[in-house]
Amino acid sequence: MVRSIGADHVIDYTREDFTKGGPRYDFILDNVGNHSLSETRRALTPNGRLLPNGEGIPAARWAT
Repeated sequence: MVRSIGADHVIDYTREDFTKGGPRYDFILDNVGNHSLSETRRALTPNGRLLPNGEGIPAARWAT
């Protein structure tokens, strides 16, 4: 479903950890919030944006 609305890459948080190296992203919509803000920010490109929407990170915070 997420791909159908335009996502280039979808991560199954039960199978892979996007904060452990690998690609960096221009935009992360975090619906799970199972990583700290600093861990998640490391997965962003220098101008990347984070929209936290999970339990672990308050939804009011935007990270750039």
